[in-house]
Amino acid sequence: MKYLTEYKVLSGQVDITNHLSNVQYYEFFKSALFSFLQEYKFSTLNQPLDLWPVVFNESCEFFKEVMFNEPVFIEIFFTDLSEKKHKYLCHGIMKNKNGERLAYWKSLHGVMNRTTRKIEPMSEKAFNLLKKFSEELL
Repeated sequence: MKYLTEYKVLSGQVDITNHLSNVQYYEFFKSALFSFLQEYKFSTLNQPLDLWPVVFNESCEFFKEVMFNEPVFIEIFFTDLSEKKHKYLCHGIMKNKNGERLAYWKSLHGVMNRTTRKIEPMSEKAFNLLKKFSEELL
C-alpha cells in the first residue's frame, strides 16, 4: 500500500526557466512524508519513547519538467525495514495527473530518540505501520 498526497506548484517554487526548482522536489517529498507521519501519529505510536525519523542520505531523480500551477501527486512507501526496527528506506514517486512519473526520491532513515540523540528501535506499533505501507521494488 502507498500513501498518496497532492500538491500544486506555486509561483515561488519555480525557477527562471518556469519549471519546478530542483530543491522544491525534495520539499514536496519531505512534506508528503511528514504528512504521512502526522496523519498516522508516528510519534504517538512511539510513546513513551520520544522517537522521530532522521535522514542519513537522500537522492532524487528527475524525469520530466513540472511547471507552475501544475498539480502533482506523490506516493510514499517503505522498503528495507531493518530487523532491529531502527532503519528503513523511504521512497517517493511524483506523478502528474496523467500518471506519468515526474521524479523519484529515496531516503535512508533512522529513528532517533530526541532526548538522548541516539538511534534506537521504534516501537512495534510504529514498525507495523511502516510495514503496512511497505512494498517490493520492481
